[in-house]
Amino acid sequence: YGMPGPLVAARNRAMLAGIPVQPAPVLSRGADGGATRLGGRRAAATANSRGRRMRTERTPAAAGGVEQAEKQAVAALFQEGRLGEIVERATRLTVLHPGDAYGWTVLSAAMLRQGRNEQAISPLRRALDIAPQQAGLHSNLGLALFGLGRTEEAMACFDRALGIDPEAVGARNNRGNALESRGQLEEARQEYEASLAIAPDQPRT
Repeated sequence: YGMPGPLVAARNRAMLAGIPVQPAPVLSRGADGGATRLGGRRAAATANSRGRRMRTERTPAAAGGVEQAEKQAVAALFQEGRLGEIVERATRLTVLHPGDAYGWTVLSAAMLRQGRNEQAISPLRRALDIAPQQAGLHSNLGLALFGLGRTEEAMACFDRALGIDPEAVGARNNRGNALESRGQLEEARQEYEASLAIAPDQPRT
């Protein structure tokens, strides 16, 4: 498409946001708090037929919600790629703590990594009911919809994410991918440029 090398590096990288692990500082707005614990930048997501990368964002837990030890255990499972176990564990968390966005977020993220875009939509919507101002959740919902070919709905989700956090790198990349799929190459290039301006150290695919 005539894009220079740095833009090719950002191209086709849909970032999966939303696995809160530690209450440790977020590296930047929309960036990967706890990403190294989850292998965030190195883990592959299968949102659609092309290779995607993921970035994590924090989602605040409700008072009296999921304990930190449980979150650490989930993080270890993500590191080991044991997605089936994560789905089972997260499903239990949604039963025990239905008012905490964490369980729904983890469940949807594991499903997205498994390529189960349609099944991920329901827990994503539940998480958004609890934490509607989390840009990463809107971006993840858009990612699931985009993987199902529902591009217009996906674009609306990416726009909502960026309305909440203009520096949400995942949403920028995801929006660029959606624009590119519609043949809007110049607009896609602008999104990739904006993404690289926010996070110039993004890995190449």
